[in-house]
Amino acid sequence: MGRAGTPTSDILALEGVARFGKSLRSLLTGSITHEDRENLLYMSMLGGMVISQTGTTLVHGAGYNFTFFKGIPHGKANGYLLYEYLKFNRDYAGDRIGKVLELLKMNSMEEFGKTLHDLLGDAPRLSEDEIARYAAIAIKQKSVAKNIRPVEESDIAGIFRRVSGH
Repeated sequence: MGRAGTPTSDILALEGVARFGKSLRSLLTGSITHEDRENLLYMSMLGGMVISQTGTTLVHGAGYNFTFFKGIPHGKANGYLLYEYLKFNRDYAGDRIGKVLELLKMNSMEEFGKTLHDLLGDAPRLSEDEIARYAAIAIKQKSVAKNIRPVEESDIAGIFRRVSGH
């Protein structure tokens, strides 16, 4: 949920979410078909097109910490943060988030969070020192400044704290 969205990037993003939604159940059950693979590749391409127009936001800037310090692939790292990220931005982008949930055929943010957990498992447990260090690093990322809601270092620390089960 960034400030740089355009009508074109929104169309591409929503199409990508819809494609992901079509394959979500297959991902959860591990029964991925050729059609699912095509949907996921197409979704990934659309995501790249959106990022090329808008850049990234808080979830990416914070996710780099899991990738760099914990060796977690960046997509999975972002996935760990996504539920708390959307909750953080809900008051600023509620309509957009509602549309995402609708396209994923989910009734609530909690269902979304549970689904992410089912897909990804538990996020790494972080110490308070790691949380403080990761938040200090993330706040300096250009992507954080593009977030739709203003972000403070303490906000990022809170997201990391909740993601890691504190």
